[in-house]
Amino acid sequence: MKKGLRPSFDWADFLKKTARIAIPVALQNLLGVTAGMVDTIMLASQGPRAVGAVGLCAQYSMIMFSCYWGFMAGGMLFYSQYWGAKDHDGIRRAYGTTLVFMMSVAFIFAGLALLAPGFVMSVYTDKPAIRAIGEEYLRIAGCAYDFQVFGMCITAVMRSTERVRIPLVASVCSVVCNVFLNWVFIFGNLGCEPLGVRGAALATAFASALNIAVLLLLALFRSF
Repeated sequence: MKKGLRPSFDWADFLKKTARIAIPVALQNLLGVTAGMVDTIMLASQGPRAVGAVGLCAQYSMIMFSCYWGFMAGGMLFYSQYWGAKDHDGIRRAYGTTLVFMMSVAFIFAGLALLAPGFVMSVYTDKPAIRAIGEEYLRIAGCAYDFQVFGMCITAVMRSTERVRIPLVASVCSVVCNVFLNWVFIFGNLGCEPLGVRGAALATAFASALNIAVLLLLALFRSF
């Protein structure tokens, strides 16, 4: 190399490393959207009121997401910086702080869903039939909010420390579980009583818990 010339940038290595992180993250986000679509399709058989009520509950969940997203994004910034500096104590401190704020949001929204579902639904609609269906859904789905936010906390720190395959595998397991349990609970298969909207909420709660279980289990295998 001639004196004074800068070394050329290795684009091939850069793109390879970027794809190694970006592709699993993109696939995981796609799975999340797919799960929502499947829920809607499977609930269509329960009638437009059921679909509408669950759609309103999803808007409530989106507000929760908007409230904790800032904490998660800020935490990921610190995780990445500490990871680059090999400061594992810093990662733990940042994770602990982020977890407290995010779970505080989850507890508030879960508390409203479980204890005051009528108030939540009254914000979105004045139709008694839709409100009643939404209340049934929230009373069960509210139990999943803490699991979902905790899972996002774990996912955020894993993504920032270059362990993106673990959240992807956990998401695959969660979506498959959700679809299967929807088929069981909503339609009453395998000897189960048809639960309709309540079945969809139960499936979501179980799938959220499974997501955390898989995340923690695979995290034990650091070489994964």
